[in-house]
Amino acid sequence: MKKLVVTILALLAVAAGSEAFAQKPQGERVRLSREQIVDIQCSKLIDELELDDATAAKFTVVFKEYKDQLFAVKQKYHPVKEVKVEGENEDQALARKTDAEIEKEILDKFAESREIIDVRESFYPKFKSILNPRQIMKVYRQEKNNHNGMRNEQMNRGGMPGGPRPDFGGGQRPGGPGYGGQRPW
Repeated sequence: MKKLVVTILALLAVAAGSEAFAQKPQGERVRLSREQIVDIQCSKLIDELELDDATAAKFTVVFKEYKDQLFAVKQKYHPVKEVKVEGENEDQALARKTDAEIEKEILDKFAESREIIDVRESFYPKFKSILNPRQIMKVYRQEKNNHNGMRNEQMNRGGMPGGPRPDFGGGQRPGGPGYGGQRPW
């Protein structure tokens, strides 16, 4: 039954994606809604944690509520994206701001971090009533991996300050196997 639930979620995601593909000209990226992304993350975790149907149903409700609360915290501190001036790097953007704006950003980041920790702590007992500690750690690791993956995707597309990352021969660092052990400097 668990596989049936996961299959249905996957089919819904594919159906939504295929509609988006049909409506967009070739070459444009498909943008999934936040709910679709959470559904995909949830189904991946259900598979990875090998949950039975009853546990998967309980987990889905708690996980979606958890993600909604995290999203609400992030929206509170980042309601709209900062307008970037084309061709402007991070130092130039910082130079445009006043000391008061910079201090507010720093203090907001502290407050946001505290609220995120509060949400995680408040959901730990809920997760613990459904999952064992090893499974909870996998949920947290998957959350970190999702965040790192999105950040890397943006960096590779040039969406983060500094533009696209240089390619060091298949992901190798300078001086790694891609350079025959020779450092480029």
